[in-house]
Parts: sequence; C-alpha cells; structure tokens
Amino acid sequence: MQRGRALVFAAVFFAALAAVGLLGVKSSNYRDVGQLASFREGGPIRGLAVKGTTELIEPGVYIIKVGGTVFKASVRTGQPYAVIERVQGPRIGGDDEYAFFILRGSNGFRVAALFSAKTFQSFYGPQPIMESKVVVSGTYNPSMVAEVYRVGPDGAPRLVGKYPVFLVDKILEGCHSSYGSGVGKA
Repeated sequence: MQRGRALVFAAVFFAALAAVGLLGVKSSNYRDVGQLASFREGGPIRGLAVKGTTELIEPGVYIIKVGGTVFKASVRTGQPYAVIERVQGPRIGGDDEYAFFILRGSNGFRVAALFSAKTFQSFYGPQPIMESKVVVSGTYNPSMVAEVYRVGPDGAPRLVGKYPVFLVDKILEGCHSSYGSGVGKA
C-alpha cells in the first residue's frame, strides 16, 4: 500500500515537471516583437507568434489611419487597448471595429496590433483585461503602416507615431475575461 502511494506520487510529480517543461519550451518559441524590425520590405508574413509589452493608451480621442482607412476611438481611462471604429475607407479584414494596441519589443521596436473586436469580445467578454506582457499570433505586414493621431484640446490631430501593422488572429497569452463580464468562449 505504501509503495503504491509512492508510485502515484512519483507519477504525478513527473507529469507536473513534464508540463512545466512543455510550457517553457512553448513560450520560448515566440519571437520578440523587436525581431520584426528585420522584416523591412515585402508582403505579409503569416503565421507568426510574437511576444511584446503593451503600451498604455492615454485618455483622449484618437484617429488611426491605416492606408486609406480611417478609424476613431475615444479612450476614457488609460488602458492597454482601445476599441477603434472604422469611419472612412475600405474594410481591413472582415470587421469595422478592432481592438487596437501597441506592442513594444525588448529593443523598443513597436507595432500596431489590430484584432477583430467581435472576436476579441467573444473570447474575453465585453470588458477584457489585457496584461502588460502579451503573446499574439497572426500576420505581420511591414508595408502596412498605422498613423496614430491624438486630437488636441483645439480639435487638431497631432501625430503620436507611425507603426507597422500586425493583424492578430489570436491572443495566446496575456488577456483574459474580466470577472464581471462573463466567461469567454474557447
């Protein structure tokens, strides 16, 4: 009986160590956002998984231009993402609204991440919680640039920055449903 318990304990302990090892290997396969800086030209690069740090979006009204498409967002409190709505131009992908966030790599290189707001909210509820470290998968397009403007008190937009675009298919780590917003779908 004692030997049986020891074997069960050993098996459970081994399984736990194996799981920790697999998680370590899994997370080590992600590229840092900073590595995307080496892709300067060319078309879209699909199937990338990258990790980065989200940047805080300060309160205010924002205009984001991606090619001929213009989006608008109103941010009430500082947060790592904003839901932007298309107000002019053709659709990018299949949505009119996107979760928009800036991901910064360890070398300071930044990309503008766009994730379908419908998909974002269906996975994480109406008020998702995004952590400071995020891993996303999707398509990086160095030739597609997001110009981010913040509207000043005088109503004039001021350029905040220009960032290459990463179209997100999935958030692999760093985002979850807020406790009051219900359970996200898997």
